[in-house]
Amino acid sequence: MLLSLLNSARLRPELLILVLMVMIISMFVIPLPTYLVDFLIALNIVLAILVFMGVVLH
Repeated sequence: MLLSLLNSARLRPELLILVLMVMIISMFVIPLPTYLVDFLIALNIVLAILVFMGVVLH
């Protein structure tokens, strides 16, 4: 089941973008618990630092 989903996502990447956009919009509408918001903010900061380090050190 998971492999078939991954294969279909590889063949049609626009579906993955659509799912991600729906998830982001639903986060605006559905209230999230504070611990989840804190986790997502921390994840965002960590990913930004990793991207920055990848650009600077490459």
